[in-house]
Amino acid sequence: MNEWWDGLESLQRVFWMISIFSTVFFTLQILVSLVGADFDFDVDTESGFSIRAVMAFLMMFGIVGATFLGNGTPRIQALIGASIAGLLAFAFVTAVFAYMAKSDSQGNIRIKNAIGLTAIVYTPIEGFRKSNGMVQLTIQSSIREFEAITDGPTLSTGTNVKVVEIINDSLLLVENIA
Repeated sequence: MNEWWDGLESLQRVFWMISIFSTVFFTLQILVSLVGADFDFDVDTESGFSIRAVMAFLMMFGIVGATFLGNGTPRIQALIGASIAGLLAFAFVTAVFAYMAKSDSQGNIRIKNAIGLTAIVYTPIEGFRKSNGMVQLTIQSSIREFEAITDGPTLSTGTNVKVVEIINDSLLLVENIA
């Protein structure tokens, strides 16, 4: 293997290092997600832009770049081809995860049915709309978690609240019912 590695030009080594690192990281993310955990750092949940998409870009960029150089393609063409492949992978993964997020949030749940329901604060909600927290509620025979804000003081984990308004498809306004 050392002979093979030593026989590569420097740019091809860089492509291989990028592809190996990003493939391992991407694969671990997917495997961990399949068992129910998630360590993705979403930048924008509406668009689906995430670390997964960046890893998909790097993975395809590295694999295609290394392959092109290995087949004797000039460096600039290899860089252009690798960039195009990476962008296509990025767009594909972004689209897939955005679709999954949209499907997951919509499902068959009608969020308007949450008004008036009681919920339990899952992660603390800072008071006076300073930052979102999470609530857990049973809606249409399904336990769901939603982001929530409050106009009152901070609500700690375990506090019983009532949903008073739907701000958008994934954000509820709640109030303490104590």
